[in-house]
Amino acid sequence: MRALVFMLLLLPMSSFAAFYHVDAWSAGDNLAFVDDQTGLSWLSLTETSGMAYTDAATRYDGWRAAQHGEIAALFQAVFTTYSPNQSSQYLKGCPSDLPCYAEASLWLSLFGSMVDVNGAYTRYAFGLYRNEAGGLSMLGARTNSQIAKPNNVRGDTNNYGPGFTASYDYYEGRPAPYNYGTYLVKAAPPAPPAELQASAPSPQARVDAPAGMLLFGLAGLLVWRRAQTQR
Repeated sequence: MRALVFMLLLLPMSSFAAFYHVDAWSAGDNLAFVDDQTGLSWLSLTETSGMAYTDAATRYDGWRAAQHGEIAALFQAVFTTYSPNQSSQYLKGCPSDLPCYAEASLWLSLFGSMVDVNGAYTRYAFGLYRNEAGGLSMLGARTNSQIAKPNNVRGDTNNYGPGFTASYDYYEGRPAPYNYGTYLVKAAPPAPPAELQASAPSPQARVDAPAGMLLFGLAGLLVWRRAQTQR
């Protein structure tokens, strides 16, 4: 059964990104989602976690490994405020009161997340993909809801974008760690009927991340963006 649609407003205000969860294997599993802008279905990273890249890329009939341009475009649509630290090539330690944390939470809600073996407060949505040079790269987000930050803030995220150049070629034919999956896509099924779209709940109600956290994060994102434009 198809999950309800949710619409996400990603600034600039003139552009919309629409995602809705769909079933991958059986009714109600919600293990895939559709990007309405590209017409692609994306499989949950939980379905390929711990697999070698070559195994994951050929494991499921109808699914294929995502291309560099496809995963880069999706990342840019979700992580609209992404700016990596110069020293690390990724965004490190972004506190939970900034938009980058809400964006990471959204990424985890779309792709599912792998829970850290040392504590459920740390979650990963890391995926392997083949970069433009033909090697393996990793892209995604890690959130920690408990780590203490300045100004009585608790929680942060590390976000890894297309510019993260560390090599993951080792996992081409060897099992990846439990918290790494592989990005798989296929052509999306037909769009849900108009009446279903019209009755869709808010983004906070639809996604699978903790509702209160995501509500706060998305609201903070809009407030922060408005403040920036008024400067």
